[in-house]
Amino acid sequence: MPRTATPHPARPSRLTRADFELYRAWLEGVDATALHASYGTLGTDARITRRQLVLIRDTLSTAARRARRAPVASEAGQPA
Repeated sequence: MPRTATPHPARPSRLTRADFELYRAWLEGVDATALHASYGTLGTDARITRRQLVLIRDTLSTAARRARRAPVASEAGQPA
């Protein structure tokens, strides 16, 4: 029977404090391999941590794009 590829982990619906700590450390210039040693799961490859960084970046980028399209709350109640 052929092996099927394991699906990618689902994108979390919310970012956690650990996600922000990981991303902040990466933005401050900490190497992804060092980040994996601190934030990664034992026995896993550092590529998982790099993939997590990409997911966090994409989630934050999507949220920023949505925020620019949404009306500001103080302006939403104002008549046109």
